[in-house]
Amino acid sequence: MKTSLITTLMENHSPLLVFLTIGPVALFFLLSVFMWLRMRNSSTYWFISSIFSFFMFLGSYTILYTFYHVDTSQSQINNTPIYTITEQNSFLDKNTKQREMDPSLQYLIPTGVIIKSINIQNENTVSLSGSIWQTYTQKDKDLAKEVVILNARSSQITPTYQLKTENGIVYGFDFKVELIKQLDYTQFPLDKQKINVELAHSSLTKPVILTPDFSSWKTDENQQIGIDENLNPTKLAIEKTYYSYTTKKSSANHGVKDYIFANNFPVLNFNINIKREVINLLILVFLPVITILVLSFAFLLMFRRLFSRPHSYLSINAAILFALIVSHQRLRDLIPSNVPSYPEYAYFLSYIIILFNIMLAVRYVKTLGSTETIKSMPKETLFFRLMYWPFVFTNFLIITVMFFT
Repeated sequence: MKTSLITTLMENHSPLLVFLTIGPVALFFLLSVFMWLRMRNSSTYWFISSIFSFFMFLGSYTILYTFYHVDTSQSQINNTPIYTITEQNSFLDKNTKQREMDPSLQYLIPTGVIIKSINIQNENTVSLSGSIWQTYTQKDKDLAKEVVILNARSSQITPTYQLKTENGIVYGFDFKVELIKQLDYTQFPLDKQKINVELAHSSLTKPVILTPDFSSWKTDENQQIGIDENLNPTKLAIEKTYYSYTTKKSSANHGVKDYIFANNFPVLNFNINIKREVINLLILVFLPVITILVLSFAFLLMFRRLFSRPHSYLSINAAILFALIVSHQRLRDLIPSNVPSYPEYAYFLSYIIILFNIMLAVRYVKTLGSTETIKSMPKETLFFRLMYWPFVFTNFLIITVMFFT
């Protein structure tokens, strides 16, 4: 049984999203009916068209601005953020009871991370480098002094130092790693990516739990935990860093009888939330589309004059279409993903408008043809002019709502 768009939205999304999706469509429809029935080529109707377009644009801008500046680090599935030792102990107590484990048999190893470089290679791989340190006490003397990164495609972890302190012996490591990470580019260039490093001890049988080494960091609002102060990733902005725990529940024991990851074992994650520095990207991505849309509207305004030479009008639109295709290909080169992204729908909308202009010219050449009819400026041509920007910005708002709410 087929379901309506409204029913589908109500079942899967909030009423606010339904309103933001259906509302602009309904308003555009009402405006279209009003313009068609009472249309006049006067400043009043152009003013109505401009005001409607402005509010559609304002709605899109509000959604984009809010999305880019909101903190989404809390909305992670199967992820428990850890900001304090109290939160750490609370999580581990619940997890220990869930696994029916004696707390005295567990090893808690304070572990710190500092990231010195970040590089997004493609949509499946992120490379990182930095340092890791761990503190082992007398109780932990029988443990191997090793750390592994579970979500690494390839890694190079090199011991660098060991130093005796009042809390135990600190072992330091340098690492270079390529992480397996499926990045989502659908919201490019406002996309936000979460990079997480899954840290665990090398033992597969002993209950060694890594804990955040909060004592190694100074409390400084200007310094993000786990990030080297000299790190400045190209065209990226680090939104937030934090530790968290995820639990591993493997259906296979990998040939090890007492495999610790078979029963919701906690794994320490170091998380980096990043977003793009968008000003230059927005100009690069949207300026060609805006230019082409303005040109298309200008040619629509000059339709009567240009139509005296229909072949020239068709040639102009064909040239604009070619320029749009070239610009679209440049955009595709920026995004290492085969999934259509947010700005591409603006290109798709531009394709539709240009093709509509071409079909409009073909229609008048084929069905009207006489100079007298062209000079009379049919009512529907004026309607297309008045509704051009409301159509563009209404569709832009709907696309924005579907991608960012």
